[in-house]
Amino acid sequence: LKPISAVARIFFAPRGGAGCCWVDAAMAPQMPPAHVLEACWLCCGPREMSRCRAAFPREEAKLLRWYLTVSLAQRLCPGVARLGAAAGAWGADSPSAGAPPVQSEVIGALRALSRMAFEQREAFLVASSVLHCVDHASAPVRATVLRMLPRLATIPLGASAKEAVVRRLVDGDAEIRIAALAALAALGGRGDPVGARMAADLATRDGEAGVRAHALAAFAALAPSDDPPAVEFLAMFLEDASPEVAEAAGRALPELCSCGRGDARVASLVLARLAHERAEVRCAALGALAIVAAVGDADVLGVVVGCLEDREGCVRRSAIRALVALSTPGQSTVGAAIAACLGDFDDSVQDAAGQALPLLARKDDEAAIHAVSLRLEDPMARNRCSALRAFVHVATKGNGAAISAIAARLEDSIQEVRSTAVVVLAEFADQGNTTALACVLPRASHRSPGVRCEAVRVLGDLAGADDFAVADAIAARIADRDAKVRRAAELSLLKIAWRGGTAFHEHLILGVARHLGHANDEVHRSAVSGLARVAGTGSATAMQAVVRHLGPGWKEMLHSAVQKLPRLHRRGDAVAVAAASACFAHCCGEVRSAAVQVVAQLAEPGDASATQALVCRVQDEAAQVRSGALAALTQVARQGDASPTSATLGRLRDGNATVRCTALVALPRIVGRGDRVAVAHALESLQDEVSDVRKAAVRSLLELSNKGDAKVVAALTRCARNDKDLQVQNAASYALARVEERTPRDASGRKLVLPPLTSLPCALLA
Repeated sequence: LKPISAVARIFFAPRGGAGCCWVDAAMAPQMPPAHVLEACWLCCGPREMSRCRAAFPREEAKLLRWYLTVSLAQRLCPGVARLGAAAGAWGADSPSAGAPPVQSEVIGALRALSRMAFEQREAFLVASSVLHCVDHASAPVRATVLRMLPRLATIPLGASAKEAVVRRLVDGDAEIRIAALAALAALGGRGDPVGARMAADLATRDGEAGVRAHALAAFAALAPSDDPPAVEFLAMFLEDASPEVAEAAGRALPELCSCGRGDARVASLVLARLAHERAEVRCAALGALAIVAAVGDADVLGVVVGCLEDREGCVRRSAIRALVALSTPGQSTVGAAIAACLGDFDDSVQDAAGQALPLLARKDDEAAIHAVSLRLEDPMARNRCSALRAFVHVATKGNGAAISAIAARLEDSIQEVRSTAVVVLAEFADQGNTTALACVLPRASHRSPGVRCEAVRVLGDLAGADDFAVADAIAARIADRDAKVRRAAELSLLKIAWRGGTAFHEHLILGVARHLGHANDEVHRSAVSGLARVAGTGSATAMQAVVRHLGPGWKEMLHSAVQKLPRLHRRGDAVAVAAASACFAHCCGEVRSAAVQVVAQLAEPGDASATQALVCRVQDEAAQVRSGALAALTQVARQGDASPTSATLGRLRDGNATVRCTALVALPRIVGRGDRVAVAHALESLQDEVSDVRKAAVRSLLELSNKGDAKVVAALTRCARNDKDLQVQNAASYALARVEERTPRDASGRKLVLPPLTSLPCALLA
């Protein structure tokens, strides 16, 4: 208690006088620094504290200790009543009392106090100290104190707290009055007649709508439950000129009803306001009704549905919101009434109805479907679109009546409505739905291009498996005179291309291919584009039909499509082989090269047509294609066939070294061992100027010649001794030893291996 008594003694010293010096000189050595600071504050005031702040940088902790010291001094030192007054008027003596630095320090301290946990006795002292600041000169400080009081409502503060709050009910600042009302409601509790009377008085006479609205909330918290005069008092404010006050009255009414929703007396008071001449009152009454009326009350619902015919859009919108709160999903009358609002001339009402319909409508409700169907004839396109989207909520997927109504909008004069019908129909009907297809198919040949376009789009989404009628309709639209219809047909063609078996796929491709070479160039281009898209998915039939019409611009697509063929077709598939062979005529060498490799993978060994196609590619202008064709012949051609042999021998004098190497390595696999013509050509290649070609010639001779062939032995011996390339010499030495049937060794006796060839196609190396 020594610091506390010291603080009490210092209080009686003149402010800023000897007491301050005594604190510095006498108390500082004996008291903790925090208490020294507290004593300096009480004696000196805010301005003189600047010299002490350097030692105590944390302002919140300083002020917190100061408040606790004041509280303890007030409790333990009777007779110093002036101490409480000084605390309440803290900073008021100074001209800078309301200055931001002082104000922020007080508010910071109050907030720090509100966040801390105290024991019961400490909490009482803290609350007492807080109350001293309720009359502070700074409005933000007063507001902070009042907002803290509801948190301290569990502490028995006695009448002083309520008296302090009541004084602030007449504060000149509206925010202070609102905070005081919240504190009054927290301190009073249910059934406080004095507090309720004060709140009612403020709700009646205050000039600020926000204050009156909060006063009604405080009145509802303080008035007795189920009190008829209190209920009537609140209901009276439903007619207030301020919408904020009227809405607050509606929210406050249920708080006075102990049974919650369904109080008939309260509901009747609210229903009576629905006939008021002012739209704001009717809106407020509907908002209150949504809170106080029983859910599913048929009488109340009937009245609210009647409000959907109100002349004011805000009332109709409020009625829709009330129906959402009061009705249960599946009530037929409510669903039909909400659906009828989709055609309201007020956009906000339409939006509210669109949001409410999924919550209230029962699926396949005939009344709701009929109401939505009527909206499809609305003169405004926006309303027709809203009605189309509403079908998803009022009818189950596949409902015949709904599908017919939606499909009829495909003939709408407005593009936006037709597009909405396409989207809704695709979402509403499953693929292969006969009702939907029967409605859409005739419109694919409609006189209006817009209708044809949307019909073709829908057909692409709804076509079932092996639907030849849809395939014919889409193929026919490739030749449409309207560019948008042709474009839609191309996209739908891609969607349904694989939606069936092989017969369906071929039927569709042939139907589109009929338009290739059309007299109208635009139709021809549409057919090419549509088939090329399908070919890009790996369709051999489409690729075979369209490849000769594809220019350089389709190079990447065609290259990718060709590479997909081996993954989608088995070896020996004649259609796939023909499709890849058709790509040999493309202008891009990369496409032809990829096609050559694919033919090698798909064609059966000995396939005469594939062999002949590859022989033609041996004469290709691109070296990579020639090399690839030679490599492919080793896998496809029959050994000893004249045509592949002649083509391979002709490439031994090719201008490209890689082609010559490939031909030399391929030659033994095409002609077989012991062919004298092939051996003679390989011997000539030992004189080639390129070392890789000479190495390939050595390898070829090794596989072509018979054991002990004198000409081959002599040629390899000269090559092993005289060739200027060491690898060629080693290759010749290796081949010579094998031909002579001995172990290949070099001059030092080490075993030789055949040098590799790295410039040949992967297929040959394998």
